[in-house]
Amino acid sequence: MLSTDLVLSREEVQQIRDRWLEQSKGLHQGGTPILTSGLKVVPWSTPAKDAQLAELSKLSAERICWAFGIPLQLLGLANTPATSTEALMHFWLATGLGFCLNHVEQGFDRLFGLEGEPRDYTEFDTAALLRSAQKDRIEALARGVQGGIFSPNEARAAEDLDVVPYGDEPRVQAQVIPLSAAGSIPAAPTPLVPPSAPVAKSYQDAVQLDVDALRTRTKRIAASNGAAEPQARVVRKVRDNALQRPAGR
Repeated sequence: MLSTDLVLSREEVQQIRDRWLEQSKGLHQGGTPILTSGLKVVPWSTPAKDAQLAELSKLSAERICWAFGIPLQLLGLANTPATSTEALMHFWLATGLGFCLNHVEQGFDRLFGLEGEPRDYTEFDTAALLRSAQKDRIEALARGVQGGIFSPNEARAAEDLDVVPYGDEPRVQAQVIPLSAAGSIPAAPTPLVPPSAPVAKSYQDAVQLDVDALRTRTKRIAASNGAAEPQARVVRKVRDNALQRPAGR
């Protein structure tokens, strides 16, 4: 609100109002108006009596919510927001809404002459109130299908999707068995350990083992290639540190 001690005409008041709006509305919102002619900005304050009345009105609304079990977050009266919408709806169903729905269900039972629980009774589906975020909902349905609680078509029906062939039967993984059948499961076969190579007792024995291994490998390679088995050749020793090649070489 703007105030001044000067006496202004209607045209002057309208001119000042137009200049103020030019600096505070539309594209010029947030501008800095320059006040002249002794104009002063007077903040609009709420009298203490009105503030007390507003506080009493808020307190009355909170007590009404407490009496009927309505969460304050639904009416914007709470100082702290709820952790999630699903948790808020769970709290409302447990404290106030579930009580009212139970009385309405019993009224329908009397109206249609139903016997009541556990045979004929009315029960409202509150699953729509508990619909959480899509990611959490899909993860819960996927775990239910993998654990054999829901069939694929039941999970698809919860998301208003069409049924698929062979999707009416729940399924579990092959390794999920009852504890009573655990004793009849054969033990896993132990892997075959190849025999260890013989240990040579002396240097001559070690040399002989190497020669035998080379001969075995040569025979295996020749057999795989279709070649004839090599003939044994005689090696004659003529000196202590020299070997003579076979005849014909």
